[in-house]
Amino acid sequence: MLKTTKGRTCAVCAHPDLASIDADAAAGATQQALADKYGLHRAAIQRHLARHLGRAASPTVDALPDDAPIVPIDELERSARRLRAVLDEAERKGLPKRDIGPLNREYRQCLESLAKARAAAEVSAASDVTLDSDRWQTIRTKLADALAPYADARRAVANALEGIDAP
Repeated sequence: MLKTTKGRTCAVCAHPDLASIDADAAAGATQQALADKYGLHRAAIQRHLARHLGRAASPTVDALPDDAPIVPIDELERSARRLRAVLDEAERKGLPKRDIGPLNREYRQCLESLAKARAAAEVSAASDVTLDSDRWQTIRTKLADALAPYADARRAVANALEGIDAP
């Protein structure tokens, strides 16, 4: 069903690529980029987003306070939830698979990015090792021993390590 306001049909809701437009919007595309990509006026995109894709249209999407810091993993999670809500709405409306396909791809890419970001965060957390003075001294000694045959490299590493304070 096409949405109307004051007797006017929403140009975006009437567009054959509605699901793709909503998916791109949910993924963070600018209004001008959407307008250019789909041959619509920016004002039509703006009205559609404000009237038909606001918080009321996607109650599962968490609101982000204006002063909150942006955390990439949190943003990916929000995008995934928003994409899922738009996908569910598109499927509920019975849109053709050709319209839902790009939305599914975007959703899968978002989930893949989220999985990669979480894996990278886990690796980063696991590599955050603190060294006590004894361990640090052992590492310095092992490095010096390993570099013994390479005098220039040993001096370069020793000089670089001198600038690091022991724990």
